[in-house]
Amino acid sequence: MAGARCERCHSPLGMPPKAGAFGRELFGRRATPRIPKSHFATIHPKGQAQSMTVKMRDLSLTGLSFYSEIVLDVEQIFKFRDATLEAVAVVLSRGKRGQWCSIHAKLITIAFHQTGVFVSASQ
Repeated sequence: MAGARCERCHSPLGMPPKAGAFGRELFGRRATPRIPKSHFATIHPKGQAQSMTVKMRDLSLTGLSFYSEIVLDVEQIFKFRDATLEAVAVVLSRGKRGQWCSIHAKLITIAFHQTGVFVSASQ
């Protein structure tokens, strides 16, 4: 199912990798390791005709964070794409940072363009 796609919208249908022990909440913050990012990616909000470019902030096994010039609503579903992966995600929270909106989202489905994006020493 890792390479499966929706027949209608071609979104990935694979589930995000299991985080194991890292997936537990730790004092109200996720304990999954985050990988800082500073590249640009593309999102396509559900129900909107156009995609938009966003600046990545960080990425983990369970979610992602980025800066956007456009405000997205909490619970807004969107497609995400960068050089390493494609995903469907949902906005969990947002905040304003100057002219930018900081978006935090949970990954719903994912497809990696390459292997070796995340490395884990535990099962």
